[in-house]
Amino acid sequence: MTQSDPHGSAPPRPPDIFQLFLPMGLWFELPDTPANRRGAMILLRGLHRRDGWPWVIYERLAQQLG
Repeated sequence: MTQSDPHGSAPPRPPDIFQLFLPMGLWFELPDTPANRRGAMILLRGLHRRDGWPWVIYERLAQQLG
């Protein structure tokens, strides 16, 4: 026996995917929620190369994350 929705509401859809192309050909993907955007900003701002420069520049993060 199958259940049907008597109200005819649409099935839930998965959240949009937030994608950012990082240096060295890497893709950074997360479900696009405000909490994930904030976490991505914190994580990516903390990554630095061996010479001390940021791995992802802040201007690029601001453009991508809004």
